[in-house]
Amino acid sequence: MTSPPKKLLDTVREVIRLKHYSYRTEQTYLDWIKRYLLYHDKKHPREMGTQEIQDFST
Repeated sequence: MTSPPKKLLDTVREVIRLKHYSYRTEQTYLDWIKRYLLYHDKKHPREMGTQEIQDFST
């Protein structure tokens, strides 16, 4: 059996830890990602493009 795919935030957390970023940096990155996802009604970033990034940042 194959395991279910990892959730986005779990994957981000794993990469941040592999790069040995500080815990506070990890929390900050995850917080911004959560804000971005909530702003776009929890749409996966893979489904978004440049326009959504511009909308969020302005």
